[in-house]
Amino acid sequence: MERIKKAIVEAINFLEQNPKMSMTQAGELFGADRHGIAKYRKNNEYKKFKFESPIFPDYIYYFTPNELEVIKHYNECLELGYPEFKKRYPAAPSRKESLVRQLEVLGIDPQVKTPNRYHYNREAFKDILTEDDAYWLGFITADGCIIQNNRLNINLAARDQEHLIKFCQYLKMPAEEIPKVIKSTFGGAYSKDNPVSCLNICSTQIVANLKDKGVTARKSGKEKPYICKTPELEKAYIRGLLDGDGYIRQTQYGMGIVGSYEICKYVQDYICRYIIDISTNHIHQHGVIYKLELSGRQQTSKILHYFYDSSTISLDRKRQLYLQFYELP
Repeated sequence: MERIKKAIVEAINFLEQNPKMSMTQAGELFGADRHGIAKYRKNNEYKKFKFESPIFPDYIYYFTPNELEVIKHYNECLELGYPEFKKRYPAAPSRKESLVRQLEVLGIDPQVKTPNRYHYNREAFKDILTEDDAYWLGFITADGCIIQNNRLNINLAARDQEHLIKFCQYLKMPAEEIPKVIKSTFGGAYSKDNPVSCLNICSTQIVANLKDKGVTARKSGKEKPYICKTPELEKAYIRGLLDGDGYIRQTQYGMGIVGSYEICKYVQDYICRYIIDISTNHIHQHGVIYKLELSGRQQTSKILHYFYDSSTISLDRKRQLYLQFYELP
C-alpha cells in the first residue's frame, strides 16, 4: 500500500489538464510539495487501484494487485492465525499490524483474531506486589520499549541473553517456548562485533498494564518513576533501573544511572532517605538525558551492598561487577 497526499494527486491531475503550468505553480495552488509532484508525476502507476479513505481524508491510497488479493482472502480465513495465514499467502505483510492498517483504510473490519501462540501470564504488571514485579517494572522502564499498543520489546547484548530467559520465566512461559521468542539479531547501537538478543512479547494487556505504571513509547529521556507501595518494593524497582540504565565504574570507584531527570532525582532521593546522604551529588544533563553520578569507594560500596547483597533477582553481569568491586585492592 502506498499513500500519497491528496493535494499532490490533485496537483498532478491539474497539470495534466493545464500542461503550460509549472509544478511550482501547481504546488502553490494546491498546497503541495513540488518534489512530491515530480516524484509521482513520472510514475503513472499511482492512478491504478485508487482508494479514498473516510478515516484518513488527507491521503489517497494505492494498492497493488497482490495486496488486494491478500485483503480479499483475509477475512475468509477465520480459522487461521496470522502466522499460518502468512504461510498460505506469502504476499501478505510480514506483520499483522500492517494488514490491519490496510483494512482500516478500506473501511473493512479486521475480524480475524490471532490465537495466542505462546502461553504466559498476560496479567503481568497489573499489580506490583512482589520483588519480581517491582524489579521487572524498573528494568523495563529503563531498558524496554513499547511498540504501538500491543508489543513489548527488550534488546540486550547477546551476553545478557540469560536475563531475557529470566523474564520469560517470570511471565511463567513454558521452557520449550522461550527459544522461540528470543531472537539473535543486530541493529541500533549494536554492530556485528556486538550482537543483540531481542525479545518480543505481543500482549495488549501487558502493554496496557505497563502504560498504567508510567512506561510509554518513545520514552528515552521522558521516563517517569513508579512509586511502589513499600520501601522494599521500591528497592527492587530501583535495582531494575540500575540493571537497565546504571553502571559500575571499577577503575575510579563509582557508579551512576542515566535517564530522565525525574528518574535520577527519584533514585537520589531514595538513596538519601534509606542509605546515605548524596544530596551534594548533582544531576547533570547528558545530551537529551540526565546522569546521576556517584564516586568514592566507601560510598559506592555501601549503595551497591544495599541494592544487590540480599537480592533474589538481578542482571548477572551487574551482580558480578558488584562482587568484583569488593575484591578491588
